[in-house]
Order: sequence, then structure tokens, then C-alpha cells
Amino acid sequence: MKKHRRKHSPKFKTKVVIEAIKEDEAFSQIAHEYEIHPTMVCNWKKEMLSHLLDVFDKNKRPKTE
Repeated sequence: MKKHRRKHSPKFKTKVVIEAIKEDEAFSQIAHEYEIHPTMVCNWKKEMLSHLLDVFDKNKRPKTE
């Protein structure tokens, strides 16, 4: 029987990454708490940090009206 892949919402990923950035717990502890693989925590954190500079770059932000 094949397992179905779960899709996590951006809100869920953000919540997990914030926990990882705080560094109060190891990736494995955070992963266990949220029932995901520790590699996902690490990958999501790397992705978030790599795009963090775009938040303050006016040229890369979507224009609000």
C-alpha cells in the first residue's frame, strides 16, 4: 500500500521554521513535535533564510495598491 504525500500549508511551514530559528530545540525534537521528518525542518529553514532578504528589497516585493 502506497502512502500519500502530505501537503503542508505555508502557515504550518512558517510556524515550524520560527521554532527552528529560535533554536530552543533540535531539528529532531521540532520534527517529532510536528510529526514531520527532520530534513524538512532543515530545508524549510534554509529556504526561508535564503528568501529573507527579498522581504526588504523594494524591487522584488509585489506592488500593493
